[in-house]
Amino acid sequence: MSINNILKRLYVALFLSLSTIALMPTMASAQAIAQAISMKAGSAQLEIVVCDGRGNPITGAAVTLETDRNGETFTIRASAPGFKSSKLEHIRVAESGTTVYLMLVAKHARLDMSDVTFEKLPQTDPELYERIICKSLAPNACQAFYEDLLLHRRDKLAALIDIAEALQGIKIGGRTAFSYYQAVDFDNSLARDRFFGYIDKAVATKLKAATAAGPCGMQNGDTCFTRQKFFRLLHHNATSSFKEIDLDQANVQITFDEKDTRTINGVECVKVETDIDYYRGFAHAFKEVLPNLLLHRKSDPKRVFYLRWMATRQKRSQGGTVAPFAPPIGLKGKH
Repeated sequence: MSINNILKRLYVALFLSLSTIALMPTMASAQAIAQAISMKAGSAQLEIVVCDGRGNPITGAAVTLETDRNGETFTIRASAPGFKSSKLEHIRVAESGTTVYLMLVAKHARLDMSDVTFEKLPQTDPELYERIICKSLAPNACQAFYEDLLLHRRDKLAALIDIAEALQGIKIGGRTAFSYYQAVDFDNSLARDRFFGYIDKAVATKLKAATAAGPCGMQNGDTCFTRQKFFRLLHHNATSSFKEIDLDQANVQITFDEKDTRTINGVECVKVETDIDYYRGFAHAFKEVLPNLLLHRKSDPKRVFYLRWMATRQKRSQGGTVAPFAPPIGLKGKH
């Protein structure tokens, strides 16, 4: 079968708003992809959207398709001059069509936090602003406190914004997970990969009950979680830990210390540690935890940002009901 016939059957549509992408599948991978799709639907439409670190379409990107070993899914890679390459794995093309989103991050990228200044935060992230950052502070004191965070602990604030946005899209007991949080510790425990705080103790009870019979016992549209087994290796004071399993990567982990309690805003709370892991399963241990321990480093909020941005959109394109991840920050080139 000629490459032209294969591409005619595949009907690849690249939606890049006045930009052009070079599609460069090998003959073998293109044949395998076309055959896999034709067995299911005869033809299918694949939309590939390549964006920069603010979610805006970019020009000059090259996209390659590679068949996975199982012969039923494939990997999509994108690259462009001045950007790091990006990929998504295990993509299936549905009979009704599939849209795939990739984010290319500029080399030597830095955080773009122009939309989370103190003046803009009440509009761009009102819940974080009102309930957590300025809940118990006078306006002038809150502004001074927040601007100090933005100036001196920029990456740690970015991590908080990333995780808070993810929690606002996660449902537990019919409510957003973030709505249960009553306070965040802004002392030395605020880190570039996690934050500590206090949460309604009912959340631990709900997650224990939902995962008692195994992963994803959630109901009524709640987010799927699984109970972690070896969490005390890294969370020494913790009593229980649960990880979101809705996404292929960049899932939220919520870890409780139910011995540390206090009442906040009239709510009985327990201490909580919240972070987002790059990967799941063994990949998390060997590609993330172990290198971080050996190199004395922490997960990067920039990487968390683009991994979850892509993962939520991939899940939605496959019919999932996860909320799109769209925090009011972004990534931009060094200059």
